[in-house]
Amino acid sequence: METNIEISQELKTTLEKWKEKLDPFDEKIESLEKDIAEQKKEKLETIRNFTINCLRCGKINKFSELAFVQVYDYVAPSGCMDGDYNKDCKDELCHLKCFCGAGYYIYNMAEKKAMLYAIGQFPKELVFNSVERKRRY
Repeated sequence: METNIEISQELKTTLEKWKEKLDPFDEKIESLEKDIAEQKKEKLETIRNFTINCLRCGKINKFSELAFVQVYDYVAPSGCMDGDYNKDCKDELCHLKCFCGAGYYIYNMAEKKAMLYAIGQFPKELVFNSVERKRRY
């Protein structure tokens, strides 16, 4: 019996030594995770503050003030066992919508690629004021 107690105590001592060696790593990881979360928050806020001019009313809008219009296709049933469904189109086919009601498309490919890169970093619901769905005809 005494041997088991000694082994148990030895194991406990070993685990405590390992914990002492690992604790600084855990603290550093926790600190880095907090830094990463803060950086992501700042990055999202920067993207939400990107601006674009409405071609209709001339207002300069932040992304956070606009609606993102997600275009989708209706897919009809293809057999007696298949149901119909909606399929989201690529973001390149979608557009932004100002409060004046104008939907604006970005035709400049450099601007469009920059916008798609920026909004691809986070869910659209976090970047824009709202996300609307519109069927493509």
